[in-house]
Amino acid sequence: MESFYSIIYFKTNALNDELLSLALFTGGEQGPRMYVSSKRMNLLKFLLAPEVYLSVKRNLNYFQEKIDKYRQDQKELLLFDPYYSKEELERISQETLGTLIYSLPVSVNEWMDEELHEKLVFSLLGEKMIKQKKASRSFMLSWRNTCNLSKFDHFEKNKLLTEVNKEAVIPVKMDLYNDDSKIAVKGIDFSVSERLIYAKLQEVRLLASSLNGFAIYAVYEYPENPEAKDLLLHFKNKMKGIKWMEVEQFLKRF
Repeated sequence: MESFYSIIYFKTNALNDELLSLALFTGGEQGPRMYVSSKRMNLLKFLLAPEVYLSVKRNLNYFQEKIDKYRQDQKELLLFDPYYSKEELERISQETLGTLIYSLPVSVNEWMDEELHEKLVFSLLGEKMIKQKKASRSFMLSWRNTCNLSKFDHFEKNKLLTEVNKEAVIPVKMDLYNDDSKIAVKGIDFSVSERLIYAKLQEVRLLASSLNGFAIYAVYEYPENPEAKDLLLHFKNKMKGIKWMEVEQFLKRF
């Protein structure tokens, strides 16, 4: 399979051809890779309404996760082919109403490995890639240990929403639940992918709409990632009926 790259742009003005390059997508024998510029995304955040910015970021993150999954599966998939890649990029463009556009795949007469991918990121976007360090510990593991502390013995653990509300359809699991005190608690890990964070937040929202008269707590560790910080702030402002607490604050509260 031939090596290729495509640049993903944001169309900043519908009346002219002004574009802002946001990401680089490459493919070849070693599979697809994608780099999204956090610096340019931060710039875009100041130019767009929050809803538009989150839509753009969500679509790029979805594509990134799809690429990462394919690499982990280590299968020879059509995504490696530049023509299929064009279809994927066209889908993203359509879902963002043409605000995200892409360059046609450009063939490269070299082996597309990680080193070449990094060189292209530098030459085309002017940025040096910083490899992410893996988290040293799991929030959810430490959160489960927190829930099992003796101070929470009066709470039920892993209670399902469908067990307490017969009209509920989705069996959302509550990490801590006390019917007498009217309290339901769910931990949110902001170190995982945006897709998983959104899924957990939808569960919290469902708890709030299904448990009338209950105090719904969303407990978290303050994220280090700037994008996760923005996401947390956005939903704290949007979901004001939820009691947002960091783990330390929650432990002091109870």
